[in-house]
Amino acid sequence: MVEIPRRVHMAQMNLSIARDAEQLRRMKKHQQEGTCHFCPEGFKEHTAPIIKEGKYWFITANDNPYPGTVHHYLIVSKRHITRETELSREEWLEKLEMLQWLENHLHPEGFSEFSRNGDLAHTHASLDHLHFHFLVGVKGENTGTEKIKVTLAYKKSPGV
Repeated sequence: MVEIPRRVHMAQMNLSIARDAEQLRRMKKHQQEGTCHFCPEGFKEHTAPIIKEGKYWFITANDNPYPGTVHHYLIVSKRHITRETELSREEWLEKLEMLQWLENHLHPEGFSEFSRNGDLAHTHASLDHLHFHFLVGVKGENTGTEKIKVTLAYKKSPGV
């Protein structure tokens, strides 16, 4: 097992976007303890196991998945960084391998992947530790289904 590098600063969190009481409780606990949910000292609070681990990344199910998803996994950087532009070529290559593994493991007909980078006030992220969301929903065309809605940024107000 590869040791996860320890982070060097306290994680920033946006408590106002917690999706339920349990997520808010954990976020407040991390804030009080000065820990990050995805760094080693904070990951013990995560209820889903790591299902794949590499040198730079690990994959786990989101223990607070977006409502309506069939699958919601997270590809998490082992380094506490906040932007994709901080990744090395080796980290990018392994991230692609993690994505390929998930696709081969789940065999989805389609999926969505996204990350949020930088300042939480601009991205609507709950935590500033770089991770990618891997979402699988159901076929939505003419089936009476609802869209899975994800906020990735905030709109500019008219006239501003």
